[in-house]
Amino acid sequence: MPGNTGLLPGNQNRFPEEKRRERLIDTLGLGFFLWFLGYIASVILYFLVPSEVIGWILFVLFTPVFVVITLARFRERLLPVRYYVVVSVTWTGIAIVFDYLFIVLIFSPENYYHLSVLLYYLETFLVPLIVGILYRHKAIQMNC
Repeated sequence: MPGNTGLLPGNQNRFPEEKRRERLIDTLGLGFFLWFLGYIASVILYFLVPSEVIGWILFVLFTPVFVVITLARFRERLLPVRYYVVVSVTWTGIAIVFDYLFIVLIFSPENYYHLSVLLYYLETFLVPLIVGILYRHKAIQMNC
């Protein structure tokens, strides 16, 4: 069929091009951007403070930034919870893989995976999921 992308018959394509682009931005784009902000800050802090406290400084400074950016991105959108699960898993995967490739392998820090880093991974998973659930709950309540 002309114009059919093969996902579903006819014009029932689940993910039109605009939706695919939006999903890529939400998952890979924003996930990488947030990780990269923390990475640049950690490299700067590496030369300024003892390495044992870098994770805690980043956790305290970037948690509000992380939450505000996530709130701003998903504020006006009513998406299914599974969408936010995909976002959460993708962001956490990016954080884990890129931390290993660009921090553990390059800088070889001793005991990198301590409590602050594990909390950062937990936060990376929970923030988009909680934001999505709260916005969805609020939107459903407003429509009742």
